[in-house]
Amino acid sequence: MVAPAEIRAIDYSADAFSRMAPGPAELLRRIVETGQGEGEPTPDAGGEIGKAEIDALYNLVRHLKPQATLEVGLAKGTSAITILAALVDAGIAVPVHRAIDPFQSVVYKRNGLRNAAHCGFGENLVLIEDSSHRALPYLLMSEKRRFDFVFLDGNHLFDFTFLEWFYCDKMLPVGGTILFDDADMPAVAAVINFLATNLPYEVVTISARLRLAIKTGEDGRLWSDFTPFATTTDR
Repeated sequence: MVAPAEIRAIDYSADAFSRMAPGPAELLRRIVETGQGEGEPTPDAGGEIGKAEIDALYNLVRHLKPQATLEVGLAKGTSAITILAALVDAGIAVPVHRAIDPFQSVVYKRNGLRNAAHCGFGENLVLIEDSSHRALPYLLMSEKRRFDFVFLDGNHLFDFTFLEWFYCDKMLPVGGTILFDDADMPAVAAVINFLATNLPYEVVTISARLRLAIKTGEDGRLWSDFTPFATTTDR
């Protein structure tokens, strides 16, 4: 199991573009600079991570070398391409990354898939085009999936974020990790505070926006256990 000190020691500012293959680096740079990749232009719906998050995500995944990965929120594919590039550079021969996004066709014109294919990841990215509250139980119950690393960047309402964490936790082994994007938003911060105070998780702050939850054990609570938790970003 990865130690929090090991996570804190990673250089998250190391330039990802200079470390990954030219194809993914060039496309990600274009998305960061222009907001557009391949395919039909799509509106900026605020669903993309920026250069600092790309660097942090790439360096984290490359260090962790997870065998099975999942994200909620594909959008234009920035995070998916970053994860897949890091997996390849970490020596994972044929990485498979799953992404949940109910808006991939209607909002993003399937550009997340198109961008991934442009980078050579067309066969490595599996889209689940459904809402997380339907897709995650399906992955858990019907497909019996397990994931070593999850990137949560979907609906940031408290109930949706909590639900996404809840189901991902059921598919996460001890030692697995969940990376929360927009962790400075109150609803997301409240979910992180809950799991940090009520469950065996160690939370490492990577940046104001990114926080990593490391699952350190199985849930051993009694049926009535509850520890109050902060519902602000103070914790």
